[in-house]
Amino acid sequence: VRIVAYKGFWTDAIGGAEVTVDGEAFPRNQITWTIGDHAFTQDELLATTDVHWQWAEPATLTVSKPGGLKPGNHKVRVSVRFLEGTTPRSTFTRELILV
Repeated sequence: VRIVAYKGFWTDAIGGAEVTVDGEAFPRNQITWTIGDHAFTQDELLATTDVHWQWAEPATLTVSKPGGLKPGNHKVRVSVRFLEGTTPRSTFTRELILV
């Protein structure tokens, strides 16, 4: 995923992501973020204050799914939430087809 804002964010301002594949929603403890060389659980994002996600840098979201995905087309929906303190500031949602 990429940031849709004009600036980057510190990891403690990332409220996490919701990921749905083919209508199956995954709990936050199954989603890991990789920003640069750093991998985080969603809870670790909120506790880390020294890593900055640059606006032009993609972050990789990895979803733990036993057995993985079967070959073919998949509809993926990702919503990322940003925080200001503990208040949601903005959310963006993207849908894509994995082939």
